[in-house]
Amino acid sequence: MEESILVAVFLFAVLVFYVPFLLIVTKGLVAKNGRRQFFRSIKNILHREPDDSRAIEQISIIYRQVSGSNQEFSKRYRTPIDICEDLLTRVTGYTPFIFNLHYSLSFTEEEISRLASIIKSIENDLPFVALSPKHGNQLEMLKLAYDSNDSEMGFNGLKQLAKDIKFLESTIETKDKKNRASIAVSVIGVILTIAFGGVSLFQIYTN
Repeated sequence: MEESILVAVFLFAVLVFYVPFLLIVTKGLVAKNGRRQFFRSIKNILHREPDDSRAIEQISIIYRQVSGSNQEFSKRYRTPIDICEDLLTRVTGYTPFIFNLHYSLSFTEEEISRLASIIKSIENDLPFVALSPKHGNQLEMLKLAYDSNDSEMGFNGLKQLAKDIKFLESTIETKDKKNRASIAVSVIGVILTIAFGGVSLFQIYTN
């Protein structure tokens, strides 16, 4: 009876530890599928479209299509520039063999240079595109206040931005506390898993 209870507790502890792990792995694979689809589309766009402006328009369309059908992709890459920067980082950080192994395609040096140029163009034309719509609009208003020399609009915008930053800092601090608690629970779970496993094995071999 005691042996059955120990085995049941051991299996429960294993499930508690490994099910979240498998979920994380699955989400990573889903996001990777989205990356692979987007990277292939980028390759095709760079190959057939010589005009950067039209290429950027097509990249935005592809991003909306992929993010609309792949939730994990949209969570990791909030804007087209996020995934373009990720592609640039991977294609320059990996060896051609490793990149091709992961994504089954390759980019020429000319295509990599053009991708970097497109990213720079997006940043120059839309400097706040990587931010959330709310904070992007706030900075656009501050830019408008600066360009129009409207000190009152600028001051009001700064006050609102200060409130939002304070709220974000409080949110981050709360999340940090929760994360520390989650890590502690995970560590305890691993220790209990090992302990119950050891006890179960000891019971099996000593009975």
